[in-house]
Amino acid sequence: MNRVENDTKFKAAIVIPWIAVLALGIFMTFFRIGADALWYDESFSAAVAKHTVAEIVPMIATDSHPPLYYLMLRGTAILFGNSETALRSLSALGILALAALGFFPLRKLWGNGAGLAFALVALLTPMSIVSAHEVRMYSWAAFFVTAMVIQSSMIRSDGRVRNWAILSFLTLCAAYTHYYALIASGFCWLILLATVIRQGDRKNIKRALISALAVIVLYIPWFIFLFRQASRVAKSFWIGP
Repeated sequence: MNRVENDTKFKAAIVIPWIAVLALGIFMTFFRIGADALWYDESFSAAVAKHTVAEIVPMIATDSHPPLYYLMLRGTAILFGNSETALRSLSALGILALAALGFFPLRKLWGNGAGLAFALVALLTPMSIVSAHEVRMYSWAAFFVTAMVIQSSMIRSDGRVRNWAILSFLTLCAAYTHYYALIASGFCWLILLATVIRQGDRKNIKRALISALAVIVLYIPWFIFLFRQASRVAKSFWIGP
């Protein structure tokens, strides 16, 4: 009986703080989320979300970002409409997903206390609150990059094919969300490949190289647009010397 009571108390000690963090997260990300009017960049996102998927990809090719967020926003608009609250809710969910990483992978890797600390930092950082209230891709870029880094850390001790597949998926999501996330993905993979090669496990090295090649191949279709966008930005966006 004492063992059952101890187990119950232990579960309550874990569950109750996480429920409180979830409630705090919902409040911090959704409070007055639709109160302010859309600013310029947000209005562009909202305008793109009114178009079909077939129209969005070539439209975004003339912008300065990859297309994944806009496709996600289109799905949000179809389901919930084009109001400020509906469109910004996608960004709010991105911050909640970021905080949720503290519960799912990090709680097992670092312990419950560290997982809670991560979730609170993710929710209470001013930039997170700002990102949650903008019709832009930054909250999801933060989620995909952070999840990718955590997954790459897990692979060092567990190089199963499933884990490499998850890492490849997160990398592609990050790269197709924002170019800063693409740069972060490149550095993450360089460190990971160096670590795997140093460990000397031939099977894991083979999986790493295959996964890296798959990511590159699946991103190649967007490379031509990336170079065009970079050229346009370098030519007309930045202030000259």
